[in-house]
Amino acid sequence: MRFLLLHPVTFSRAPIERALDAEDVVARDIRGPAELLAGELRTVFLLDPASRRLFPPASLRAFVDAGGSVVALGAPGEPDLPEELPAEVIAAYVPQPAGARQLLLALRAAYRDAAARAEVTRARQEAASRPKELGALTRLGMALATERDNNTLQNLILTQARQISSSDAGSLYIVEKGEGEKKRLRFKLS
Repeated sequence: MRFLLLHPVTFSRAPIERALDAEDVVARDIRGPAELLAGELRTVFLLDPASRRLFPPASLRAFVDAGGSVVALGAPGEPDLPEELPAEVIAAYVPQPAGARQLLLALRAAYRDAAARAEVTRARQEAASRPKELGALTRLGMALATERDNNTLQNLILTQARQISSSDAGSLYIVEKGEGEKKRLRFKLS
């Protein structure tokens, strides 16, 4: 299961059911904004004209901010995105009558949009952690220059390495020269 399609109960997915199965898309109907959640899967919400009032712009923005993507379906005789739908949160608009292939193309574009949004979110989180990592490395560099006790220094190195890498555990090995100048690893700290 790679993709999730959320849609209002008023939308019938029967015309595209086989195509969704072939694309590894799990479809789920929802009844209101409380169920409009982007999870770990790439998630797209298909908003039909009959449900626009149930899903206000604020709920659509929150869904998109959480990593989801929105495809809006047009009403009969509605050639363009209506003013009441915020264009900045709509990944694709499909005017009616729409063919199954046209709808599937819009869904693919929306899944790409959801993937891009997830990547931007990941990059922002990674960028936010950089100053902490640099601070930890600076403190470690200062300790390397000032600390005289090897055991304290090795413990500090291992602790900082675990924090920077978000590891649950770690080990420190020392390279020693053994008999005949052969190098070997010796376990030092865990």
